[in-house]
Amino acid sequence: MTKLEDILKSARPLVPPLPANFSERVMTEIAGLEVEPVRRVFSIFNFIAACFLLLVGVLSVNSILFEVQMNGSLELLSFGTRFLADVFGYIPFDLIIPAVLIVGLASRMMWASKAFKKGIAAVIISSYLVTGVGGAALAATGVNEKIRDTLIEGKIDWPVISWFYKERARFLEKSPHFSMGRVDKLDNGFAWIVTPTGRQVKVELPDGRVVKKGQVIRLAGSDNNGVFKGYDMNFCHPVKAQRYYHHMSMMQHHMKMHMNMKGHQQMMKRMTTSQ
Repeated sequence: MTKLEDILKSARPLVPPLPANFSERVMTEIAGLEVEPVRRVFSIFNFIAACFLLLVGVLSVNSILFEVQMNGSLELLSFGTRFLADVFGYIPFDLIIPAVLIVGLASRMMWASKAFKKGIAAVIISSYLVTGVGGAALAATGVNEKIRDTLIEGKIDWPVISWFYKERARFLEKSPHFSMGRVDKLDNGFAWIVTPTGRQVKVELPDGRVVKKGQVIRLAGSDNNGVFKGYDMNFCHPVKAQRYYHHMSMMQHHMKMHMNMKGHQQMMKRMTTSQ
């Protein structure tokens, strides 16, 4: 045996004396142990903030859908994909991008709150489903029309909301190869239609097509010396098309009332001045 081995053996600690039943006692202690689950720390702040952001996301999706319903872009799709390029110009991407970011942040905070025992991917997918389905359901209830009518009638005025429902969520479609309006009068294959913006347009109906006064029609065609020549035509759903005209009629009524009030105030002012 070498000198180095002697040194290592001499430095090795001595095994302490153990009782005869030591191994049985160790096994007994091990058998009595229970594995405690890792406690999930629930963050009430993250959960409340996430719920608030999800609510904002639902309202945002509702606003996006209502604007698409009102701007006339869906009417273009009634003729198939020929106007698909024009439709993209009416999609409110400036609302869609913030809504996507808001829901993404909400899902991240929901996952951080540890309110659900799910992975981040499942929470994100669930959050977008909640906001998408919730926003679509809200847009289908007709609450937007009620809010818009209340605001236009002047019963209440909210800075941002009033601007959205009065100025932004309205009929804006302006395609050189598309026209839409309510039939005002007819004359030997020609029709005069009134668009949702109040403009009167003379149109030449497609061969063999017959319309009646009061019907709302949409045509694909082109302008021909001030007359819109229609190559294809179909009828609009009367109830859905009415929302475009209802908005315009209420706006015109509100402006007329405002002008009458303004004229009355000016007349009263002149009478007071003359006295």
